[in-house]
Amino acid sequence: MCAAPITVTIDSHFHANINHLPAAQRRAKAKRFAPAVAHLDILCSTEHAYRNPLEAYDFLCEAAAASGSKTKIVAGVENISSEGVEVIFLAKDRASLIKLIAAFPPFDWSIHNSDQAAEHECITILPHAFSPSTTGIVNNIGIEKALPLLSAYDFIEANNGGFYGLDPKRLPAKGLRDNIVNTANFPKSLLDDGVKYSVGSDAHNMRDLNIFGVAATSSNSDDPYSMVKHSETMQLMTNDAFRRKAGPKVVESLIWSVAENLQKRVVKRLR
Repeated sequence: MCAAPITVTIDSHFHANINHLPAAQRRAKAKRFAPAVAHLDILCSTEHAYRNPLEAYDFLCEAAAASGSKTKIVAGVENISSEGVEVIFLAKDRASLIKLIAAFPPFDWSIHNSDQAAEHECITILPHAFSPSTTGIVNNIGIEKALPLLSAYDFIEANNGGFYGLDPKRLPAKGLRDNIVNTANFPKSLLDDGVKYSVGSDAHNMRDLNIFGVAATSSNSDDPYSMVKHSETMQLMTNDAFRRKAGPKVVESLIWSVAENLQKRVVKRLR
């Protein structure tokens, strides 16, 4: 007899953001871990491929263990293609993440060949498809070329917390406004029924876990990777503990994006 589905809460897109962070600041961030993730059953570690994703995963696992948190951590990386489009790969464990990063080095694979990830044991998520930057597939290669590629992914990120809650009327340019609105809330009418959607805060700080997903999973294991892999579409939920206003949070997110873009260019140039 198959086990009845259970419901889990998942943040499928989170950055520990500890690369080059001094030890004292790491300790302070670790202390904030447990209360920040108290609403979650599962947190996916998805640090950028050029910002030491293994270090980020280890940090979150250690913070969870030290605090006694019940939140489980999934190993992962937000990778980047040669075109500059970002894709999240989730691995079943640390060793599998190492193999995934080796198989798909940042900037050394094409978004047109990302279906090759199916040859590996992993979960693929296409995040922020309409991101105003070139890290979003639509803005990078155009919607006509992007839509046929979306079926290759296990999940499409339906809601990204980086821009969630921002009043679009405050944005002057229509193109930018549409991109931000569609990043916060993916237009599901573009895709056929049967596509699975994820929800990710895309937070870079413990205080910014503003949204998450809730989903039924048919996994009969307490392994968090299995739970995500066998989950249904994630339904959007907001974190009641989140207190920041959307405007300052988005400004901070944009600052991080600029900083990460500079680091990304340096890493790409050195390859």
